Amino acid sequence: MKKLILTTVILSVIFFSFIPPKSKKLTKILKGSWAFVPAGEVNLENIKQTTSDFYISKTEITNLEYITFLNAIKNTPEYDKALPDTTVWSRHGNIYNGYQNQYFRYPGFRMYPVVGVSFEGANLYCKWLESQINSQLQAPERVKVKLPTEAEWTIAALGGKSKAMYPWGSPYLKNGKGKFLANFRSEEKIKNPKGNILTNEVSSFYPNEYGIFQMSGNVSEMIENQNITKGGSWNSEGNYLEISNRQVIQYPSNEVGFRPVLILSNN
Repeated sequence: MKKLILTTVILSVIFFSFIPPKSKKLTKILKGSWAFVPAGEVNLENIKQTTSDFYISKTEITNLEYITFLNAIKNTPEYDKALPDTTVWSRHGNIYNGYQNQYFRYPGFRMYPVVGVSFEGANLYCKWLESQINSQLQAPERVKVKLPTEAEWTIAALGGKSKAMYPWGSPYLKNGKGKFLANFRSEEKIKNPKGNILTNEVSSFYPNEYGIFQMSGNVSEMIENQNITKGGSWNSEGNYLEISNRQVIQYPSNEVGFRPVLILSNN
């Protein structure tokens, strides 16, 4: 019996020794902007779906990150396809017209989520980011960057709490001190002359248990299914922020942004 246990231990050590460790470079990249999400299981429309381990951007992609991407592809055929549609702000009445020329390029909005991006533009960003990361790694170490599946997005939003209604785990939109836990369209904001009904910086509010900010509220987030978004936005009512909810939105829109997931290809 002792010999069998010893053999099992030795085989386990040998097996795990063949799993290549992450390089220092990749470890540094992951620690910076990505949150680890362990393998999970979720029911979507009564269909059980599972995911393997993956990483997800801790925040929604910012204007600054997207501008960096555009500058990198400026002389390519993809540039025009990737440009955000800044006229999305003019669709919400005169009060937002000024943002058409300011929101994307003005330095004060650098850390706000990029909006007005098409589904194609978001995928082009993911492809570019993947190539940027892989160019810093030595083969065979590689990553894949893409928009999340609905299952991946949901498991990340749940933060390890399988029955959570919202990413922060509480069934309420406010904490015990009466402070809102997300950025959304509330009656209090509408009635308050100084109420800020707009996006806010991507690291606002508290992260969930996986260290991910604003999975609900701020901007509704694209997933792999085109025209389906998750999480609700700055202009959504509270019930749209529920993790289980999904929105059908024709974008580009000033209510829609995105955050990529990253998968280690040698896992």
